[in-house]
Amino acid sequence: MHARVALRSLVGAVVLVVVALQPPRPADAARVPVEVRGASIASRRIEALFERAPGATDSSTVVLGLARLVHELQESGWLDARARAVARDSASGSPSAAWRIEVAEGRRTRLARVTLETSSREDSIAFAAALDLVTGSWAAPGAIGAALDRALDRVVEQGFPYAELSITSFEWDSIGASLRLSAARGPAVTIERVRVDGLRATRPAFARRLVGALEGAPYRPSRARIGRDRLARSGLFRTVEWAGLEGRGDFTRADLVYKVEEPRYSAAEAALGIQGEGRLVGLADLKLDNLAGTGRALRLAWRSDGPGLQRFHARYAEPLLFGGPLALEGAVTHDLQDTLFTRTDAGLRLTFGLEARRRLELELQDQRVVSRLGAVRSVEAALTGFAIESDVRDDLVEPRRGIRGRIEGSQTFQRERLVDGTRRKTTLATARALLEWHRPLRPRSRAGLALELLGSGRFSARDQLELHDRFPLGGASSLRGFDEQQLRVDRYALSRLEWRLFGSRRGERIALFWDHAFTGTRLPLATGGTRVATRSFDGVGFGLRLPAAAGVVGLDFGLEPGRPLLEGRLHLQLTSLF
Repeated sequence: MHARVALRSLVGAVVLVVVALQPPRPADAARVPVEVRGASIASRRIEALFERAPGATDSSTVVLGLARLVHELQESGWLDARARAVARDSASGSPSAAWRIEVAEGRRTRLARVTLETSSREDSIAFAAALDLVTGSWAAPGAIGAALDRALDRVVEQGFPYAELSITSFEWDSIGASLRLSAARGPAVTIERVRVDGLRATRPAFARRLVGALEGAPYRPSRARIGRDRLARSGLFRTVEWAGLEGRGDFTRADLVYKVEEPRYSAAEAALGIQGEGRLVGLADLKLDNLAGTGRALRLAWRSDGPGLQRFHARYAEPLLFGGPLALEGAVTHDLQDTLFTRTDAGLRLTFGLEARRRLELELQDQRVVSRLGAVRSVEAALTGFAIESDVRDDLVEPRRGIRGRIEGSQTFQRERLVDGTRRKTTLATARALLEWHRPLRPRSRAGLALELLGSGRFSARDQLELHDRFPLGGASSLRGFDEQQLRVDRYALSRLEWRLFGSRRGERIALFWDHAFTGTRLPLATGGTRVATRSFDGVGFGLRLPAAAGVVGLDFGLEPGRPLLEGRLHLQLTSLF
């Protein structure tokens, strides 16, 4: 058996070496060999025009190359340029044919005269100022068309969406080219109303505030695009589209129309779990991300990780701060860890929407800790942090495709009171990075993969972090198969891989998962000093999601490899979206 494997490996290596030693394909094989006579274009440029497409024949390549060559000459001012190809057999007897390209460029023509015909003096002045055609330059049809497009865009930007600009004649002779244009601005249009279609939960008045003060103002495409970007940057809508203008029977007034798609904004979640020694744990979480259709967000959460281990969290966010794409968020968290420590965090976060589903965050936080373990009895701290996030998943609740990324960093200044009553100051630096990836295994397949990579690290001027400064790890939201917050570490790298099979109904799926964590924690030595202890942990299991009348019921079972099945961790979850 081993001999067969070695023989197969040897044969594979020989094949790779033979392929690598094959002479490179001649450069001429990628293009048809041609000989061009009478063209003023550089030979290298001409060779590029006759590049052979994959699977194309010589004849089709030459026909396409001739069209490219004539177009290139005309765009350089040779308006009468013509070209033809003559095939001839090669002297070597090769089956491939050589081609002679005969070019007749004619006279090179400059743009001598531009005539603009309008129905009013105002129209003539407006279009003459917008046109950037220069007489005396080479007459190039493509450049002329691009100049007309730019001129029309400039006039439309002045509030004339029905403006027209067209070519009535384009002639040339020995003197030069003569261009005659016909133009009309049409009526100036004022935006009567801004309308956002597709709203179900969001109030129309709030959506118009997001767009900006456009009602009653002259129509400007640039302002309409800014309004679309403001809607997208609010983060309230899955998709945003500017649908254009809709007339109101009067050509001078129109409605500016946008189309949006709303996600489900609110969720209520309840979960119950069984951990080691039969302990019950649970959580309740209420999220209202578009409160009463005003864009405000409210969250109330409670979690119990066992007797004496509880966490309370409250958050409120106010959108459109100062009328811009800014949101101000206030949050309070109280963490009770039995006889170890009690921690209270209160902070403010300013969120700036960069574009749709991309945002920048700045955070200020006040922290207070009362510890019953170690040399520190109480801590007062001030945290300054930032984060940048991009989320392009197709669904925020049940994603099947897309990527989410987030990078965080913070600096914490601490004032500590020790057991002996003395005080000291120290600093902490925290870094965190998250990458979440979802992809179906095949197009239109109900099976897919989900991968989450998370890395966090905390660094201090001290040799060793206190227990309350370490990261909690373990549980349904991090390392499955372990108790909630079973581990406390200085830094860790976590990967969560899932194979998912989605059902026919929304919210229905089964999953197999494997979680892996690599941790590092600085611990004291008996002889003095410290060392970094590194460990690896794994959790495997399955998950099930089933839609029910009250929402989506979830069941997760995780187990650390090598442990008996009865020592697995079971989590029951109910999520209601509304």
